[in-house]
Amino acid sequence: MAFLIPSDRKNIDLTLKSKLIRVPRNQARWYNLRLLKKNDLVFMYSTDESLIYGPLVVDGRYREEKNPVNGPFNGLGRVDRLYYYISVKIKTHEFYDRGVRIDSTVLNVHSFSMDSVSTQKVIERLEMINKMFLPLVFNIELVGEKIRVTRYEGMYNRSLVLMEDYYDFSQLSMEMVNYTLDSVQRSILDNNFKNFLKYALDVGRRAFDILFSGFEGNIFSNKNGYAISFIVDKEIWKLPLELLSYTDFLFKKSIITYGVKNMVLPEKAKIKNALVLADPTSGYEWAYIEGKKVFNFLTNLGIRCDFISRSISIPEFFEYLENYDLIHIAGHNSGGFLLGDEKVFLGNELKLKKQPKFIFLSFCGDQIDYGKSLLKSGVGNVVFTRFQIPDFDSTGYILEFYRLIFEGISIGKAFFYMKRMAYRGKKVIPLTYILSGNSNTVYEYK
Repeated sequence: MAFLIPSDRKNIDLTLKSKLIRVPRNQARWYNLRLLKKNDLVFMYSTDESLIYGPLVVDGRYREEKNPVNGPFNGLGRVDRLYYYISVKIKTHEFYDRGVRIDSTVLNVHSFSMDSVSTQKVIERLEMINKMFLPLVFNIELVGEKIRVTRYEGMYNRSLVLMEDYYDFSQLSMEMVNYTLDSVQRSILDNNFKNFLKYALDVGRRAFDILFSGFEGNIFSNKNGYAISFIVDKEIWKLPLELLSYTDFLFKKSIITYGVKNMVLPEKAKIKNALVLADPTSGYEWAYIEGKKVFNFLTNLGIRCDFISRSISIPEFFEYLENYDLIHIAGHNSGGFLLGDEKVFLGNELKLKKQPKFIFLSFCGDQIDYGKSLLKSGVGNVVFTRFQIPDFDSTGYILEFYRLIFEGISIGKAFFYMKRMAYRGKKVIPLTYILSGNSNTVYEYK
């Protein structure tokens, strides 16, 4: 069983120091410590921070106390000047340092008992925000008929070179990757999760062999996972690095991002305004619904957000790119993003007077050139896909991604969590998304 007890942050710290939870007896009707058994989990809701901390592990039976002099004094409101209390000993070895903000749809913070679903979600969120990924950077280039792979430890320009190797680039192996990608594509259009896993694992292993045949064993063996950034050029962009696998998918334990040389590397970025461009062709129902939900979410946060769902011109489109910090685009791509009567191709070199800080391209078709071009133009982060995807509702995962971002979690961790949720939920579409840019960026809006 798991339980939730309110307290201010000062008394949570005293609980950790004393390894004791103590609530007034007159609050037992809400927070009855008599119900706790050994090895039950307890989470603490910090009332002055609106954060949940934990877990603590119950280490014995409750006991009654009279007029304790020193804290902790847990519970709701002013609870430090009463006479009768109930306390229980706890272990703190599983406690995470950083607390998390939990949406009311996941957990009612005024409840005492927690069901298994909400308990698992809180633990996952705590694991994610406290998880430390080992940073790795790979600079992968084609040099004549060779692939040069340079492995760094660290992040981008603050990296330490660990290894550099050259080996033959096999065009035949590349053709086999492309052949298998066709099967991956069919499974996506069929929304067949089982076939997607089968072919995606195959293509991920082939891509792994192409890039890392010069390294001995599994170079991604750290059990806690990595924050991997691939700085790639030319043909290497065509390899599905987001699906890389050795014995299993790398994305299950690691953050994977694409990058370009000399890209913008913000650690923090302020979102002052946003634009949602949804289904300008008026032909894709779920694109419109997705855009409307994203708009409502951002607006409810207090971000100044505009919503457009009509045909626009190419000059209008580029004007929007230069005037918003965050842009979410949901629609259709066919040789260019369809704006209605016109289409725009973002694969050419872009010269923007002012760059958005983040762009989410939620439409189908190979957007590799789009992502690369936007990064080179100075956009901080871009989410896109290389596949055709059906007009399908994946809004829940996208909203969870945004929710995590604006709780102060880095975009890389938020993206990692969204993909893990999709994998467990057996949802194909979110697993096709690619994150590019700096995975460490934290977005603020207040």
